[in-house]
Amino acid sequence: MPKSLKAKQCRSCTYDSTAIANEPDPARLAWIAGLIEGEGTFVRRRSGGGIVRIQMTDLDVIEKLAEHLPFTPRMWSYTPSVDHHKPSWILGIQRRDDLFWLVQKIHPLLSERRREAAALLIDNFTNPPDLATPSWSYTLSDPPGAAWAAGVVEGEGWIGPPHLEVTSTDLDVLERLAQLAGGGSIGAVKRSRENHRPAHRWQLYRKGLLLPFLDAIRPWMLSRRAGAVDRLISVRVPGLEPGVP
Repeated sequence: MPKSLKAKQCRSCTYDSTAIANEPDPARLAWIAGLIEGEGTFVRRRSGGGIVRIQMTDLDVIEKLAEHLPFTPRMWSYTPSVDHHKPSWILGIQRRDDLFWLVQKIHPLLSERRREAAALLIDNFTNPPDLATPSWSYTLSDPPGAAWAAGVVEGEGWIGPPHLEVTSTDLDVLERLAQLAGGGSIGAVKRSRENHRPAHRWQLYRKGLLLPFLDAIRPWMLSRRAGAVDRLISVRVPGLEPGVP
């Protein structure tokens, strides 16, 4: 039962370990890493421990993420106080063993900044596990490479005629996207406020590289982004019937 009337869950439900079964394959792990790269936050608590939180306005993406995880995360809705802001959904992972599993699996696939944040988070627990050396050897033709790119685009991408673009404060994420796609342009984005971190934008226009990239990531995209990909494909090739390969 809850430890107090204000608690939504008891301490056991929040912190105790769970058995990890039916682990996702490398492609699904890469998609999870890509989505967390774009929309994830690693939060440390002063009292120890912490949480990985993913917040999006697309409920189907949050539900798909929960489906791919081999444990049951917490999910809840968020209603903003500003009227013109969209409601969103949050997925939170805070059980110690679940966090250890997640960070160990996705750490090699994350950007440098996210790797540091993930390592600091699990170091906030007692007896944290060792983390693997970062490595990346995938191409767009490899399922994990396409899945990772789809996860990033799902979280941070903008898709519309005549191009696709991703904006990020992590330059190494954009450089990896450009490597997977075989090109595209990367340029600095003007900061709207002085206290904002410098950001860059990767753009891929309607040339020979765009359609293969869209074809590779399309099977991983969910409803809103999938529709945008299909519309861009139909503009790119008039008369083409878009759909899932």
